[in-house]
Amino acid sequence: MVAFGHIVLAFRLCFALLSGGGATGAQFIAFMILSLALVAAETLNTAITCITDHLSLNWQVFAQGAKESGDLKPMCTLTANSLLIGTVLLRHFEIF
Repeated sequence: MVAFGHIVLAFRLCFALLSGGGATGAQFIAFMILSLALVAAETLNTAITCITDHLSLNWQVFAQGAKESGDLKPMCTLTANSLLIGTVLLRHFEIF
C-alpha cells in the first residue's frame, strides 16, 4: 500500500511537470497509459512477492530469482515514464 501512495504522489508531481512543460494531448495520454501500466506492474510485483514468500518459508534460490524478475517490470515502466517526461521538459526548454 505504501508503494501505491508513492505512485500517486509521483503521478501528481509528474502531471504538474508535464503541464508546466507544455505537453501535448498525445503526451498526456501516453503518460496516463504508462502510469496505469506502472500500477499494474507494481500490483503484479506485490502478488509475486506474496506468493513467493508463502511458498518458500526459508531463503531459496528460486524465491530470490522470482522476486528479482518481478521487480523488472515496474523499473521498466518507471524508465519509460522518465524518458517521456524528460523529453517533454527538454523540448520545452529547447535543449533537445
